[in-house]
Amino acid sequence: MLFKLNIFSKNKILFTNNVSYVKIFNYKNELEIYFNHSPIIFVLKYSIICIYNNINEFFYVYNGILEFNNNKLTILIHDLVFFDNLNITKIKIKIKKIIDKLKKKKYNKFSIKFLYLEKKLLKYNSYLFFLNLIKK
Repeated sequence: MLFKLNIFSKNKILFTNNVSYVKIFNYKNELEIYFNHSPIIFVLKYSIICIYNNINEFFYVYNGILEFNNNKLTILIHDLVFFDNLNITKIKIKIKKIIDKLKKKKYNKFSIKFLYLEKKLLKYNSYLFFLNLIKK
């Protein structure tokens, strides 16, 4: 049995289709949604959305929220990355650059620049983690 999946960003519809099931996981939780799943609201943070249908698709979501009700899954997100667009070598280079910046200059841990670099580092490390997870 299929259910409706819609993924929206703040400006547009990113994905709409009928799907068999959706699996969502992050570093803390895992959630699978099937036809006739009970209603749920779930916060997405550093998550992978795996859409299973005729063609399986994988997306990385930095943050968002999902709601499932009456066999309709709606996901509102801030940012979506297609795994096909990620390159492990480039991500490792970006991580190294951020670490080098943090080592060169001693930032106050509460400064905006430090928090910005820390957030980017977490984002790229989560890309790397999930890419390695999916390739297994």
